[in-house]
Amino acid sequence: MTEPFELFLQHCVSIDLEVDPATASIFAFAAVRDDARPPILAKKRDLVAALERLKAEATEDVHLLGHNILRH
Repeated sequence: MTEPFELFLQHCVSIDLEVDPATASIFAFAAVRDDARPPILAKKRDLVAALERLKAEATEDVHLLGHNILRH
């Protein structure tokens, strides 16, 4: 028997954004899934590449979870 939320978690990406409150710009983030895939880690210098990887991970059946998404 599976845990009640296991199927849901298989379709989630959890994101932690680091946002500059003065400019409302993202300067770093991390994103993880509930599986063996490596996390997506980004700092300012590699932000664009990491956002592209996140975009590829965020398919139609993915739910984005996190805080700091709308307001820091």
